[in-house]
Formats: sequence, structure tokens, C-alpha cells
Amino acid sequence: MFWFYYVLVLCYKPSPPPPPKRSDLFVGAQLGLTLNHIATLKNTNKTYLDPNYGLRVGYEGYFGSYGGMRIYTNISYENIHLDFDDTQLNASMLHYALGADYLFEFLNPINPSGIFIGMGYEWNSSELSKKLIEDVKNQYITQNSHGIFMNVGISQIFLRSSKVELGFKVPFYTYIKMERISKMKNFKINIRSYGNFYVAYSYIF
Repeated sequence: MFWFYYVLVLCYKPSPPPPPKRSDLFVGAQLGLTLNHIATLKNTNKTYLDPNYGLRVGYEGYFGSYGGMRIYTNISYENIHLDFDDTQLNASMLHYALGADYLFEFLNPINPSGIFIGMGYEWNSSELSKKLIEDVKNQYITQNSHGIFMNVGISQIFLRSSKVELGFKVPFYTYIKMERISKMKNFKINIRSYGNFYVAYSYIF
């Protein structure tokens, strides 16, 4: 009888734990820092770190052992602080985005690590241009309230349904273009973001 139990022990293979969910809805939150840059005609070039935070919801699906796609939308809030030419301004800005990322996950099949890269489009709502006009009367101003961005980063899944990400979002447009060229006084301001570093948490349903 001993040999019989010995064979059973050799043949028995415990079933592996279930893999993480491969296609499902997710919701999450993110916290980050944005590198906002301002340039003026007087060669004032300054970069500021402004905090932002937001929420997102989306759907991710996998078409193989490692690769997948996700689509998502998010909204984030940011408070921009500007200090230039003896002028200080604070303005809130809301970002609304729609994006799609390619996902590649590897290493541990149960709680995999991964990388992602994608593109998106975002819209902004802010009183920044209004405050600039109030400060420098009767200027010509152009506000880009929307544009394309790129999103890259790394991710880690744990407990099968939780994902943490470290990411970097790069907008490819300028928030504000404002100038006046005249015999009396020349004035020009460009405000844009160099990028947003963020950490995000998502729960996969």
C-alpha cells in the first residue's frame, strides 16, 4: 500500500491560484505633480511644480498572455501658481481626458508587473485667461482649451484586483498664448505644461 500512496503524492499537483481578471471595468484615483512653464517677452522663463489629483474610470481587455488594451476617461483638478513681471496669479484648472493605452504585463502571472504606453485627448476649463486679461488690459489672447497628450508608465497588480501605476503624461499643446506688439509696449506670454508625474490606484471589478 505504501507504493500506492507514494504514486498518488507524485502525481498530485495542486491547482494553481486563479489568475488576475483579464478583462473588466476599473475605477481609480490619481495624485500627481505637473511641471508648468511660463515664458514672457522679457525672457522670464520659470517652471513650477503644481499638485493635481483626479478620478478615472475605464475598461481593459487582454488579447493574449501578455498584451492588452484599455480605454478610459478621467477628470483632474489642478491649482496653477504663476509669478512673473511683478505679477502673481493663482488659478484653478480642470482637465477632462479620454485616452487609450497599450498594456504589456510580464514576470509573475498571478500578480504581474507591466508597462503601458498610449495617447489621448484632453479638454481644459480654467479662469486663467480671464485673470491674465484683467491684469494686463486689452491684450490679444489665445487659449488652447484642448489637445493631444501621450501617457507612459509602469504598473503592478496585487491581490488580483488592485493595480498601482507610476506614470508620466506629456501634453503636446500650449495652454495660453497671449501677446501685444505695439510702439508703446510689447507684451507676450506663453504658458504650457512639460508633463505630469503621477501615481494612480485602480480597482478591477
